[in-house]
Amino acid sequence: MAHQKEKKLNLVLVCGAWGGGTTAVAGMLSMLGMPSIPPYLATNDDRTKNSFESIAFRQVVDQLASMETLSVTANKEARLQKIQAFSDYLAEHDALKDSDGGVKSFFLKYPLSAMLINEICAVFNTRLIYVIRPLEAIERSRIRRAWFEQLGHKGAKILYSYMFSAFIESRVPTLMLRYNEILNAPEACANDLVKFLSLEPTANQIERAAAFLNRKSS
Repeated sequence: MAHQKEKKLNLVLVCGAWGGGTTAVAGMLSMLGMPSIPPYLATNDDRTKNSFESIAFRQVVDQLASMETLSVTANKEARLQKIQAFSDYLAEHDALKDSDGGVKSFFLKYPLSAMLINEICAVFNTRLIYVIRPLEAIERSRIRRAWFEQLGHKGAKILYSYMFSAFIESRVPTLMLRYNEILNAPEACANDLVKFLSLEPTANQIERAAAFLNRKSS
């Protein structure tokens, strides 16, 4: 068992609702030098054209859960098998290779993945970043973007229930961030991320991460 644990890849999973601030945090991680798995999904929102959502990760999650019905669609064995296969794929991904041929710590983000937190944490050596935002603000963001109903407060309530169930029942290291506080103090948020993830960014990277949040997007 110890040997298997050593094989686990180090994943930072950004969790939250659609319109809840996960793109902002994922963007900060990218500015701080943490890799992910491009290409990313592009959006039609001028404020957040890059979602920082790996298309490869979305494809895996979409096979196991449904955005339309906000439900898990595969049994536990199938979920674990798919996620393990994805981990095996990532272990050979050039974007994650370090100078010694190992695999760097990396981040992934896709709101629907909150329904699979337990399985993801079973496969990866995971650290969780929870981004939370009031439901009313999430709903306003949905309306502004003309998104489907399930991508507003309706979906947020379901995703948050999965997130906090995992938080209560597991001991996975978790950083809790409130989106409004992130916007009000982006440099402090960047430093919180650095400390939580033991990153070693340059001063310029910290400035870029903070500047990424200064857009005050909603």
